[in-house]
Amino acid sequence: MEPSSIRIASITGAIVVALLGSLYWGASVYLFRGTRDLLVCQGDQEELCERHTEFVDCTGSVEGLAKSVCERSYKLLPASENERKNGRCGYKIVRVFCQR
Repeated sequence: MEPSSIRIASITGAIVVALLGSLYWGASVYLFRGTRDLLVCQGDQEELCERHTEFVDCTGSVEGLAKSVCERSYKLLPASENERKNGRCGYKIVRVFCQR
């Protein structure tokens, strides 16, 4: 191969790699933008909750919190292994997955 052909191939390869990198970065920003996952504890007193990111008292609604926090749709996944009876209404952890 001639030196000019090698340079053209190298430049073409670098351009392709740069374009693919830009596309990957742009797609990941678009796909993961605005997503938020919550770990909601519902119970009588927040200080008695296990690890959580949000708290809802006994009279509150986990679904209502999800509607207010998530921009569009969401899925609720109760973590039944963390439920326990105590206080006025017990304690439970619910995972909220906000979706695009």
